[in-house]
Amino acid sequence: MDRFFEEIVPGMNCMQFRCWFCMNLSMFETIKLVLENRDNRTVELCPGRNAMPIDKCLVMTLSFVGCQMPLYHLSNMFDISEDTLIRNVDHVLWLLNELKEEVITCPAKADYDTAACQFDQIGLYFPNVLSAIDGCHLPIELHEEDRANFYNFKQYHSINLMAVALSDLHFSYIFAGWPG
Repeated sequence: MDRFFEEIVPGMNCMQFRCWFCMNLSMFETIKLVLENRDNRTVELCPGRNAMPIDKCLVMTLSFVGCQMPLYHLSNMFDISEDTLIRNVDHVLWLLNELKEEVITCPAKADYDTAACQFDQIGLYFPNVLSAIDGCHLPIELHEEDRANFYNFKQYHSINLMAVALSDLHFSYIFAGWPG
């Protein structure tokens, strides 16, 4: 996967991008713009090398967080050292942490009360519940080299599925993909 960011990522369609990075392309572009506006500096690699653009740092961070690949593999994909990879991931995570107050809001007290009342109306006794979360293991078949990572405590190979549902029985979040 030489030159992953330069050659492979630009050729990904929306579905491939979402599968690889657990994020849709439009969300990536939005986050990239916010980070570029928030932090106009770029992350220095090392003396004699060009500065790394924030979008490449964001792609590295998403790969690091979402793909569970070894550091040496990711650093080879992006043609950088493991130390540089960690510094860039740390920088992007620091920037995202700085944005948390702007993008993450807690529901108002009235929203809590409304959600709790709606769960009470379902007919089960769930006092003060805002949403319900559950998960399961989805059985999968793998190539021999990937088998150890996906072996679960139930003695088969799987990926995890997690879902969060609201009181109106609609899903507010679904994720599948973490190894067994």
